[in-house]
Amino acid sequence: MSRLNVSVIIPVYQATQYVENAVVSALQFDCVKEVVVVLDEDSPSLHDLAVQWSKIHERVIITQHPGGAHRGAGASRNQGLRVASCPYVAFLDADDWYLPNRFDLSTKIFDQKEDVDFVYEAIATSFETEQGKELYLARGNKEITYVASPISSGIKMFEAMLCQPDFGWFHLNGLTIKKASLQILFDEQLPQMQDTDFIRRLCLYSQLIEGGNMATPVAMRRIHDHNRILKNQEEKLTSKKRLANKWFLLMLRHTFSKPCNQKIIKDKLSAEMDYHHPASWIWVKLRLSAILLFLTHPLAITKFLLGAQSTEPVLIEK
Repeated sequence: MSRLNVSVIIPVYQATQYVENAVVSALQFDCVKEVVVVLDEDSPSLHDLAVQWSKIHERVIITQHPGGAHRGAGASRNQGLRVASCPYVAFLDADDWYLPNRFDLSTKIFDQKEDVDFVYEAIATSFETEQGKELYLARGNKEITYVASPISSGIKMFEAMLCQPDFGWFHLNGLTIKKASLQILFDEQLPQMQDTDFIRRLCLYSQLIEGGNMATPVAMRRIHDHNRILKNQEEKLTSKKRLANKWFLLMLRHTFSKPCNQKIIKDKLSAEMDYHHPASWIWVKLRLSAILLFLTHPLAITKFLLGAQSTEPVLIEK
C-alpha cells in the first residue's frame, strides 16, 4: 500500500461558481485524505456551501481567517498549511481542477525515494474566452506549463528557471510536497506573485526534487475574465519590485552561479525604473541606480563583475 497521504489546500476568493468542481476533482483520489478549503472572504453563501460539503464529505475541512477577513492568496495558503495534517501537501486554485492522473507518478516516486522533497509535474490551461486566451499568450505564457528538462537539485532548478530563457516553469497545481521538508511559507506582503516567490524559495531550500509527468498534464488551470493575472498591472509591478529587492538580498547571502547573480542584479535595477518617463531618462536613471547600488553593496559589484556581460538589463514590462 502506498504511504502517500495528501492534504490538498484550496484557497477561495470570489470563485464560488468554480470551487465545487475543484473540491470534487481533489476528492476523486484515495491518497487525498483531506481537502482543506480556506475561505478568504466573509461570504454567507460561500460559507453555507462549504458547510454542506463538510457534512457530505468527511474529508473536507473548512477554515477561514479570524473575523472572516480577506487576507489574500498567500495568507490563505499559509492558513491551509497550518491546518493540514497529512505528511504530504498539494495546492489547487479554486477555479482549477485536477485530472485523473494527478498523483500517479508522484505516488511512485515518493514510494521509491524517501528523501525527495517535492515532485513537480506539468499542467495545462483551459480558456473560457478567446480574448482571455490572446491576452494570456501575448504576455509570453504557454498553454502547457512545464520545465524543459528534469533537474534533481533544488538549487540548480532555481538557477535554471531564473536564468535560462525559455527553460520553463512549474505551477503550484502540479506540485506534491513533503511537509516535513518544507522550510518556508508564502510571503503575505506580496499582492501578486506569491506563488512565483514560493516556488523559487522552495527550490532554493530543497535538496532533492524529482520531475513527474512532463509529457501529460496532471491538472488544468482555468483562465477567465476575472483572473487577476490578466488585470491590475500596478499590483504586479509592486510585487515585482518587492521580489527584486528580496532576491537581491538573498543573493548577497547565498552562493549562486555567475549568470544567476547577474540576472538578480539586473532585475533589481529594472525594478527601480519609472516607466512614465521617456526612454532617455530611464537610460540615465538606470546607470545612476547601478552606481548607487554598487556603492552601497560592495559584494554586489564583485559578483556582477565576475560574470559581467555587455548586455543591457531587461526592463520589466510596463
